Amino acid sequence: MEFIASIAAIDDLSCITCLEEDGIPRKSTPKLPHKTQEGCVCRCVLITLLSQEENTNDTRASSIGQIPIDGGVYKAYLLKKAQAKQKGMDGQELANYLKDLLPELESSYPEQQNSIYAIKASILYHQTDEPMLSEVIDILKSKQWNLYNRKKLFEIAFSQEKEEVVNTFILCNKEKATAHGLRHGADLYRDAAEAIKKISISKAIGYYENALKIELDNTSIYMALGKLYRRGKKIDKAIKMFQKVLKIKNNHKGAETELKKCIKK
Repeated sequence: MEFIASIAAIDDLSCITCLEEDGIPRKSTPKLPHKTQEGCVCRCVLITLLSQEENTNDTRASSIGQIPIDGGVYKAYLLKKAQAKQKGMDGQELANYLKDLLPELESSYPEQQNSIYAIKASILYHQTDEPMLSEVIDILKSKQWNLYNRKKLFEIAFSQEKEEVVNTFILCNKEKATAHGLRHGADLYRDAAEAIKKISISKAIGYYENALKIELDNTSIYMALGKLYRRGKKIDKAIKMFQKVLKIKNNHKGAETELKKCIKK
């Protein structure tokens, strides 16, 4: 007998109903979308199962990369978080609850350490207190490249002059991220550029240039570089960046506007 199950593209925004329904074999086809609370933005698909037994050797995609077909520790965490939010927890109270939950999750899923690092990053996002630098460094020493709120972690590291921690994280994870798509590899450098540009324009430019080495035709990177060059009074270089955008997309309004600003100077 075949069974039908709804599989959610789980991430930090997944709602409690879609998480609870995720992967449950049904004899009849579930209705999509589920009847969820207002504000549900979940994306779900239907899959056919040959039995009600789970195949733990399979994996599935998620916002943090490949995870076990049953959702593993990441789904367990998201479900606990959704249940806590339904009870009214938020901010630092929610973060403290999730931190207390971590040891249980780690002991229950010892083989899913990369997902644990992604969970730690998610918890830091929810807390209102400033994270300790040691917490940030611990996460950035991981091999989990697709961290929630990664740019914020970079900002904290840069503010404490821990640029080498960010650089090591990027170098260790660049190949893995790029394997999932050029954009993902380039985004490591883009997040670093965004995180450091208030501290150093020249270093931000360096990160953006590295991003371009991975994704050559990304107009948003050229736009960001052009704006930084203009801020740094390097008008000729800024003009070249905006012209490059227009060469890729000849009706790019933003590039046309920025180019006019450069010419006026």
